[in-house]
Amino acid sequence: LDSHVVRGKRVVPMTCAAALMATTALRAHPGFHLVGVEALQLFGGLFADADVPLTLSMERKTDADAPLLRLGCRILAAGKPGYGATVVLSASKLAPPANVRVRSGGAKVSKLYDGVTLFHGTHLRHIQEAAIDGDVLTASCLNLSLDTAAAGQFESSRSVINGFAADVMMQAMLVVARAKHGAASLPSKLGSLAWVRAIPPGGQYLLTLETTTTPSGCAGTCTLHDSDGVPYAIGEELVVTVNKDLAFNSAPVPLLTPPAAAPTAPPALAPSNAAPAATASAD
Repeated sequence: LDSHVVRGKRVVPMTCAAALMATTALRAHPGFHLVGVEALQLFGGLFADADVPLTLSMERKTDADAPLLRLGCRILAAGKPGYGATVVLSASKLAPPANVRVRSGGAKVSKLYDGVTLFHGTHLRHIQEAAIDGDVLTASCLNLSLDTAAAGQFESSRSVINGFAADVMMQAMLVVARAKHGAASLPSKLGSLAWVRAIPPGGQYLLTLETTTTPSGCAGTCTLHDSDGVPYAIGEELVVTVNKDLAFNSAPVPLLTPPAAAPTAPPALAPSNAAPAATASAD
């Protein structure tokens, strides 16, 4: 998380929180397949600058015989909500989504990881080049391989559910917000996130982001895909909110809540009702 620092605070990316909830739900329900993570909510966020106990709770939101299993999940740090979402599982494997149109052209984005447009460090710099054509951003990306030590308790970078690679969707949103509003922004909402297939470690892939601009920020749908348009992951209703006073590299100030760290191991839990996990580590 040294590669995801905002105003001096190591912040757990929203997509990594989504991946943690998804993988934990799957471990608790063997034989099921992940449909996606829906209605991801940012509460206080999760910070990794101190050791703090984490709890991940799951509550069934559908009947036992429903075709899809919906689990209301919430991650709490020291008893305070960090993120919440609904994880959707299916007893049967889903049909693959339709391919996306592969686009090219547009005005090249000259500045990406400059600490102004994007603040991300070495481990999260997936975007190699990007271009904007109207309301569409396209990018060529590289799936950076993370070792276990770097990924920590969020290790999923060698599976289909890869929260680190999915963070590039939010990065693309920040690029659009900077281009459209001339200001920094931060993620505020993620309507749904679905992982379709694994991106090869160290492999090249493409990103297509279709956006709309609002007075307060930008919203969009983003697909990570190969050169034939076959999806790796799809994010819908991605929303970032502009903050004209935000400087990513400014001195540390409180963001949303006092710092809270991520766990060193996936939190232990039961399918319903929260169960305290081990103390989290900032390493």
